[in-house]
Amino acid sequence: MVIAVGVPLFLLLAVDRLALGLYTVAGSKQALFGHDRPYGARARLHLGLTAGQTVAVAGSVAVASAALPTAVLVALGALVVTAQKVMCDAVRTGPPAQAVLSFITLGILFGPQGGPLSELPRDVLLFLGAAAFAALVCLVPALWKPHGPEAAAVAEAERAAAAHVPHRALPALTTAWDALVAAGRPPPALIRRLLAAENAFSGRPAPARTGPEELSGELLEELRRELEVRRAQRPRHPVLGRLRPTSPLWGSALLCLIGCLVAGYAAYGLGLGRPYWAIVTACALYRGNTVVVWQRALLRTAGTLGGVLLYAAVAPLARVSDVWLIVLVLLMTIGIETFVSRNYAAGNLFIAPMALLMTNLAEPQSTGTLIGTRAVDTVVGAVVGVAAAFLVTDRRNAHHVVRTRERALAAIADARAALDRGARGADLIAVRDRLGHALTALATAADDAAGEWHAPALPPEEVAATLHEGHEVVVRTLLQTETR
Repeated sequence: MVIAVGVPLFLLLAVDRLALGLYTVAGSKQALFGHDRPYGARARLHLGLTAGQTVAVAGSVAVASAALPTAVLVALGALVVTAQKVMCDAVRTGPPAQAVLSFITLGILFGPQGGPLSELPRDVLLFLGAAAFAALVCLVPALWKPHGPEAAAVAEAERAAAAHVPHRALPALTTAWDALVAAGRPPPALIRRLLAAENAFSGRPAPARTGPEELSGELLEELRRELEVRRAQRPRHPVLGRLRPTSPLWGSALLCLIGCLVAGYAAYGLGLGRPYWAIVTACALYRGNTVVVWQRALLRTAGTLGGVLLYAAVAPLARVSDVWLIVLVLLMTIGIETFVSRNYAAGNLFIAPMALLMTNLAEPQSTGTLIGTRAVDTVVGAVVGVAAAFLVTDRRNAHHVVRTRERALAAIADARAALDRGARGADLIAVRDRLGHALTALATAADDAAGEWHAPALPPEEVAATLHEGHEVVVRTLLQTETR
């Protein structure tokens, strides 16, 4: 992130155009995504993100040039944020999901208005240049570690399988297989390591092997065949499947839209200068169930209030020179990346000052005004966001648990039938792969629905019984598989 953000900003500083830094940061922030994906899948993710954000940035610049009333901008901002959330959830971008993308987009939408529309190509090109550079930074490690992401997934599966905790091991094994499938042609040694992890999960000792010299042509073909069977199981258009009308994504999207609209208009009604900060706070809360929303609201508010105090301490240094302003932005970036995955409040301790520092890229801002506005906007967004989560009833998560359990039971029945007829080879691999994904989806759906106070899911014991039965059947399929 330091390289992706810093290089474009210092280039703009060199040509005395740092005021355009928001457009390069919009592209640079895409370096946050895809680090758990094999490099080919990572490149495709960055291409999709760039395409979507190009539309968002271009539209925001065009709307800003029209100098529309703030009330209209709040409505447009809430719609944009909701659309970004739906697409990030459907693509499964992973953290930080839409929050960072939305903050940048709304910063442009609510930025200095009335500029000529003729500047649109320049702004979009700045975004595209920074986005391309960010993608390059994320792909360069492939030169010296071409299979690093999938190797990390396999290592996690090995650790989980060795711990003999089924509810952790099976999702880790499933994720690792997905990484190998996405990698195209991973090293056979990685496939063998994952097969050994499955043996550990089933309790069957792996066959003794002495080294790579054992990888005969027949064994290589067997390993590739296993991967091809699993690849054939993957849906051809998974994103479209997640956008189906019955998807729980739409209930979450409705909640996000309502929360962002109310938060934005509440901040606007209070006369705050940047109501989009309240919108961003509300949208950042909607990650999971009601309990998660409540927890994230508390953590985000606490972190942000501490962050504005940190900004007050460093703001004088930011005014010394533009170089110090950029350096401080990069230091806050390091703080975010170091702490946000460990503790959300600690991460927001650095997110808030970075956001405030970025508002100074175009022109210096009053420290007191920024601190007061940011603090109040955050509190408004958090309160409204939590209220919306408790008041807007969404039973899609509960219904999703029922559907995923039905699919898991069907997969269990298919696997039992395959075992009874003595299935071997590709047939057994296919049913085990389907069962692993079905059980992982059920566990995820149950976790999402467990915190919905107003929409109880299936009794937890029914879900637990299905998962336990499914784990036992997975182990049976592994024990029936020929020694690998």
